[in-house]
Amino acid sequence: MKIKINESIFTIRTSNLKDYRYCYTLTKKNMLHYFKKYWGGWKPKVFRRDFNSKNTKIILKNNKRVGYYVLKQEKKFTYVGNVQISTLFRGKGIGTYIMKLIERQTMK
Repeated sequence: MKIKINESIFTIRTSNLKDYRYCYTLTKKNMLHYFKKYWGGWKPKVFRRDFNSKNTKIILKNNKRVGYYVLKQEKKFTYVGNVQISTLFRGKGIGTYIMKLIERQTMK
């Protein structure tokens, strides 16, 4: 799926197992402080256990990964498990756009 955000074109695709390391590293980089402060530290086994490539969408710009998000869809609800954006792409409206996209897709 191609999307346009502030004149930039991004692609969204379902992840595969090769994306695991990217998602792991990005999440740890973005969230380590919070994991230490609120949840007793980073737990690699928990991330590995919870990672589901079918529920994970990779965001790309020029075929380079710039972020990802996780959706778990049930019959009566959709749970947004994670939204992570690479540091260089924060503040450009990507996260906001992704949340609006999720809302539009799940309200059908």
